[in-house]
Amino acid sequence: MAKLYSLKYDLAVMDWQNHPSILEIQTYPWLYQLSQNKGRQITLNNIPEDILLEKIRSFDVLWLMGIWERSPKSIKIAREHKGLQKEFKETLRNYSEDDVVGSPYAIKSYQVDPALGDSEGLKRVSNILHKNEKKIIVDFVPNHTAIDCEWVEEHPNFYFHPNNFTKSQAKTDERFFILNEKVFAHGKDPYFSPWTDTLQLNSFSKDYREKTVNILNELGGIVDGVRCDMAMLLTTRIFEKTWAEFLPKNYGQGMDNSEYWEAIIPKVKAERPNFKFIAEVYWNMEWELQQQGFDFCYDKKLYDRLIHARPVDIRGHLKGDIQYQKKLLRFIENHDEPRAIKTLKKKQSLAAFMIISTTPGAFMAHQGQLNGRSVKHPIQLRRFANESSEVELYENYLGVLKYIQKLPMNGGKWINLESNILDENKKECPLISFAWYKKEKKEITLYLIVVNYSNDRHTDHIDIYGILEHDFRETHLFAEDLFDERSFVFPTEEVREKEKMEIPINLESWEFSIYKLTQGTLSSK
Repeated sequence: MAKLYSLKYDLAVMDWQNHPSILEIQTYPWLYQLSQNKGRQITLNNIPEDILLEKIRSFDVLWLMGIWERSPKSIKIAREHKGLQKEFKETLRNYSEDDVVGSPYAIKSYQVDPALGDSEGLKRVSNILHKNEKKIIVDFVPNHTAIDCEWVEEHPNFYFHPNNFTKSQAKTDERFFILNEKVFAHGKDPYFSPWTDTLQLNSFSKDYREKTVNILNELGGIVDGVRCDMAMLLTTRIFEKTWAEFLPKNYGQGMDNSEYWEAIIPKVKAERPNFKFIAEVYWNMEWELQQQGFDFCYDKKLYDRLIHARPVDIRGHLKGDIQYQKKLLRFIENHDEPRAIKTLKKKQSLAAFMIISTTPGAFMAHQGQLNGRSVKHPIQLRRFANESSEVELYENYLGVLKYIQKLPMNGGKWINLESNILDENKKECPLISFAWYKKEKKEITLYLIVVNYSNDRHTDHIDIYGILEHDFRETHLFAEDLFDERSFVFPTEEVREKEKMEIPINLESWEFSIYKLTQGTLSSK
């Protein structure tokens, strides 16, 4: 792979409202690794400012994943779970039980885990990021808590209790748990086994909903948003599907029967209008969650197509309504998915990253992705596997991030160019292409993005006349390839006469280019 750029670049400053770039950090192993390197404990309270800013410099938003207090019972369960133990030993050399710190999604309390700092540390990190025009988000886990969460004793009515299900039955059913002579359910989705270190919350409980609003309003005074774990499980139809056989006929009487998110999000936004809600969501429920108030929803469909499908299927997904596209969060890796370098390899992962980072909506990268880390990190572990960094890959990722900062994504118009691909057999054309276009008074800005999403070299032309036919004012049009510095000149009169403006494309497998289009005279250039 060729090096795409020089390491001289500016801090990213994009629009939190429309096209934020998010970096997910696994907070516990990150701070543990820094502590080992520094020879002293590093927490949110004392992490050096330069280290924090260096980590986030190419992104707009830092997602501090897993900062909340972890559960001693979750730790115990993970240390005794045969399947997890096998995974832990395969991940870490010299693995010991001390490496197990529990799941960040079996939350004991919404207080910063003592190993990571405290609330003042979180405020400190947030203030540093805000001072440098960055944002911060944290986790919210609405579907379940840890078994030993303080709410179990103080607010048992927050939880789901199965109807007509005896303690003797619960003892033999992995979905249920007996505590204080009451039957609780483990957190669960309708398709998989329960998370046995958690207890299922009741999304219809008025008291739980009120608690949710209070927690989120309090967080809104510190951070800029929340990534909501398994957000679709709280929708009425999924909750009822998951627990249908244990719901009484009069279930919901005396409870709030409105959709959970429709009850929560407006109340928080009334107090914190700029607070963002990001949904982890699957099963093609993105649109549904968008309608219930989410600002961004995981785009798992694009992730799957980038890995498994043909370019025509990727282009088909990108034909979706622009209002839908603008509220999607794209990714090729996160803590739940395999490492991108494993699923896509180097060149394809960069091509996929170019696509997700230049389409409407938000996009996300995961800690270690840019460095080519290949070992998927179990979230219960305090330290990462030892891996060397892929320096060339890292520099190429940063090159992509550098160039996309030039695009007029905030306030510009995104145009899907599939219909302008000049290929006799469009269905099999490997190109993914689109443009960002912005017109302000007499100034026209257009950037054309072209990705060859295939194993083969591809030569072609892309006609962008239809975008600009009403905006030609100068005598010439200039197209510059930002990556290899090629440029093309198009006399305006000739373009008008032919009603064509064809940009020549010559890309090796998995290569991509960004073309900048400007207008002027030959003397002005």
